[in-house]
Amino acid sequence: MRQCLASAFLMLCWWSYAQDGFFVKAEMFFEHRMVNNRINYQNLQSDTGDLDSLVFLIANMNETTLEDDEYLAFYINAYNLLVIKGVINRYPFRNLLEQEGFFDQDQYLVAGEAMTLDDLEFKKLFARERDPRFHFVLNCAAYSCPTPFNGALLPHELEDQLEYAIKLVMDRDDYVFVDHARKKVLVSKVFEWYVEDFSQHQTLRQFINRNRFTSIPRDYDIDYLPYDWRLNDSNPPNDGD
Repeated sequence: MRQCLASAFLMLCWWSYAQDGFFVKAEMFFEHRMVNNRINYQNLQSDTGDLDSLVFLIANMNETTLEDDEYLAFYINAYNLLVIKGVINRYPFRNLLEQEGFFDQDQYLVAGEAMTLDDLEFKKLFARERDPRFHFVLNCAAYSCPTPFNGALLPHELEDQLEYAIKLVMDRDDYVFVDHARKKVLVSKVFEWYVEDFSQHQTLRQFINRNRFTSIPRDYDIDYLPYDWRLNDSNPPNDGD
C-alpha cells in the first residue's frame, strides 16, 4: 500500500512538472525561434533539441490534470508546435498547399493519443469550446495565417491573449482590406471557411466591426482575399533544393 501511494505521488509530481515545464519551454521556444512572424526552418532542422523536448511533453501530457484555461492553452500551443514539427519532417518545401496530408493524415502523439492537426483543432479545441478567437491563435505556418505570438499562449493570460490576437489581425490589410473606391471589403478566407463560428449570434459584418478600430460601412459588399499558402520561412530554400 505504501509503495502504491509513493508511486502515485511520484506520478502526480511528474504530471505537475510536465504541465508547468511545457508552458515554460513553449514560451522560450517561441521567443527564441519566432522572429517577425517567421521561423528559420533550416536552422531549426539542424538543431531540433528544444522542439523535440516539447514534442515529448505534448505526447506525455495528462489531459485530466488540466483546468479549463490550461486545457485550451495546452492544445493551442500543441497545435502550433506540431505544425512546426510537421514542417521540419517534410522540409525543405515552399508551399503548404502542395503538402498532401499535412493537416489531415500526418499523426502525432498528443496526451497519449494519436492525432492529426485537424483532430487537434476540431476534436479537442472547437469541440470543447466554440470560440472564434481560436482561429487567430492557431498558426498553420503559411503567410496568410494569423500573426503568431513571440511567445506561448499561457493559461493565466489566455483571455487577454485571445482578445489581443483578434484585435491584431482585424486591422491588417491582408485580413480585412477596405476598398473605398469600389465600396468593397475584402476579408481573409478564414471568415468564409468558418463563417458559422463568426456568425453564431451576429452577422459576419457585426463580428468584424466589433473587433476593428474602424468599422466597415454597411453598404460595402464583402468578398474574400486569396489565401497565401507559402511557408512562413525566414530563409526559403533555393529553387534547386
